[in-house]
Amino acid sequence: MREEQRTAMSGRLVLVRHGQSHANVERRLDTRPPGEALTDLGHQQAVDFAVNWSHPVGMVAHSYALRATETAADIGERLGLTPHRLEGIHEVQVGELENRNDEAAVEQFNATYQRWHEGHLDEPLPGGETGQQVLDRYLPVVTQLRLRHLDDHAWTGDILMVS
Repeated sequence: MREEQRTAMSGRLVLVRHGQSHANVERRLDTRPPGEALTDLGHQQAVDFAVNWSHPVGMVAHSYALRATETAADIGERLGLTPHRLEGIHEVQVGELENRNDEAAVEQFNATYQRWHEGHLDEPLPGGETGQQVLDRYLPVVTQLRLRHLDDHAWTGDILMVS
């Protein structure tokens, strides 16, 4: 009797949020790269993530935002990996809401984001992106990572993608 072989991925794609940035502390919408740097706590969060990650890692990738670059560098240093910068995985661009931290701006951002979750992906942030535009630039990168690495049975470890 012949055994069936199961096709399985040899790693996972793990989306990792960047550590705390100075803009996070100020509750400021900071999406235009390069953006704000990490706080000391943000660097510690990245190191703690790497220390506590219990699965093999084959790649650390990041967007071009400074906070994602710094987070990936801290994780990569702890894991002995050189991070890779990927185009297209940066945050939602908020347009006219950039650098605002007033309640009206935060509420408008949250309301638009909620409508995207409800399926209204063509609704833009004022002067910014639509949910569909975000998906159109982000998902091809994820697909390429899966095809090039995670579907390759020779590949070992997770891909940590910081954005």
